[in-house]
Amino acid sequence: MHFILQSERYFVRFCSWLNEAGSIWIAILMVLIVGDIIGRVAFNHPVPGTPEIVKLSLVGIVFLQLAYVLSQGRHIRTTILCQRLSQNRQDLLNMLASVIGIVLFCLLLKSSWGLAVGAVTGNEYELAGHLNVPVAPTRILVVFGSTLMVIQFGFNLLRSLSSLLQLSKGDS
Repeated sequence: MHFILQSERYFVRFCSWLNEAGSIWIAILMVLIVGDIIGRVAFNHPVPGTPEIVKLSLVGIVFLQLAYVLSQGRHIRTTILCQRLSQNRQDLLNMLASVIGIVLFCLLLKSSWGLAVGAVTGNEYELAGHLNVPVAPTRILVVFGSTLMVIQFGFNLLRSLSSLLQLSKGDS
């Protein structure tokens, strides 16, 4: 179990760096959007491709940051029920949520893989006037972020299982 906990620490640190990269990406998008607005209002000339870049970037940013948010337990969650449950039942509920998360993100991985490969091999672009914005980076980030989510849900599952087993040992 120690190896798993140590691996999770490194994994969360890696996800933290991705989270920071997503935050920097948001700051860059803010500069782009402000430049686009100034260009539209002051010079009647927007920054080409801004809506397409923002649209694709938002998806990429979400998938860069999802696993870190999960590792920190910051996703939306209804605690009114969880707080009333015993620790055993909380662990069982967390295990169920982790299994569902693993299944859902595996399905997302399966459905996104072909789209990512197609975007890379087919040079898929979002057309923005004279500017072509590549779709492949976003599609790759969906696959990458989904993989990270499966791994983090796996760590969560193991942590809940370990807690449940320790509680069971204490009862005997």
